[in-house]
Amino acid sequence: MTETSPHELVVPYDPSQVGERVERSRRRMRSRLVSLVITVLLLGGIYAWRRHQDQAGDSLTVYLVLLGISVVWFAVTLVLHLLARRHLARVGQGTAVRLGPPGVQVGRRAARWSDVASLAAVRGRLGRS
Repeated sequence: MTETSPHELVVPYDPSQVGERVERSRRRMRSRLVSLVITVLLLGGIYAWRRHQDQAGDSLTVYLVLLGISVVWFAVTLVLHLLARRHLARVGQGTAVRLGPPGVQVGRRAARWSDVASLAAVRGRLGRS
């Protein structure tokens, strides 16, 4: 951390919230993977046990629909996990915002106070925070 004067406000980048989101998405993805494996094992066992009793087309359709739901659910959590990891990789290091006597610095861009008309905080939204 850098030394700052008492007349400066320095806000560093904080990757902790994004890191927590990555950990939550990793746990959710593992949970969905375990659920997918259990679904495959159960459906395979039921199919093997009842394959001589049921008409193959009807029960196979139900099995494929159930399996498809599990696969899609896992795929969605995998994509969300990859997006969270990409977001974590893009979090900067060092100073995010610096307000001081010379002016304002946001990320790598700086402006003198004479060039600043106003400052506003904008809520994060999908893909931006």
